[in-house]
Amino acid sequence: RLLALGSASLAHPRLHFQQQARHYSSGGWLLFGSSQVRHPPNCVTSKEIDFLNYTISDYLIGLRVTRNLENIVDPYKTFSVKFNIQMAILYSSLNRLDSILTDITGTLQANLFDDELSAAEELFKKGHLRAAGALAGVTLERHLATVAQNHEVKISKKNPTIVDFNEALKAAEVYDVPDWRFIQRLGDIRNLAVHNKDREPTQDEIDDLIKGTTKIIKTIF
Repeated sequence: RLLALGSASLAHPRLHFQQQARHYSSGGWLLFGSSQVRHPPNCVTSKEIDFLNYTISDYLIGLRVTRNLENIVDPYKTFSVKFNIQMAILYSSLNRLDSILTDITGTLQANLFDDELSAAEELFKKGHLRAAGALAGVTLERHLATVAQNHEVKISKKNPTIVDFNEALKAAEVYDVPDWRFIQRLGDIRNLAVHNKDREPTQDEIDDLIKGTTKIIKTIF
């Protein structure tokens, strides 16, 4: 309970936990903890209190365990050990928190991409080739942006395209030449779909773009 720091709906949970951890480890823990212990027990139900079952809450309500006026449990030392254990658990949870947030983001993004590609398939079936190609191209571009972010690949352009992402990811050795060539071809088809060229994209080309984008999303992370 002592480590229930703040609201469950934090905008920036990692930053909040770090700030709280620094604050409480530097001496603010007593003021915070005292406010959390609202109902001290009327009696101790354990037959014997020792280091193992003496709790942080016991320290905060001022519980002392003595025999013949001598401390059986050193309250401050016991509190310090157990509080530091809780702080270690809290710090270790920060990396896990990042992992959970990353997993959630990845799942939501994957679902969004699936929906976009399903919409592109419907447009393709109804003969709207340019619209289907444009939507699949946008999905591919956004996925490559995510891959670049995951691998910390920097893109110098303000508004990078499929070509820009493809070149940067190849240079960073995120994938090899065959994948680079495959994505390059998908980018060419996408450009054919969104720009007024001398000819219309063919059904086979748009079909390749949709299926190719699906493949890239599922194989390159």
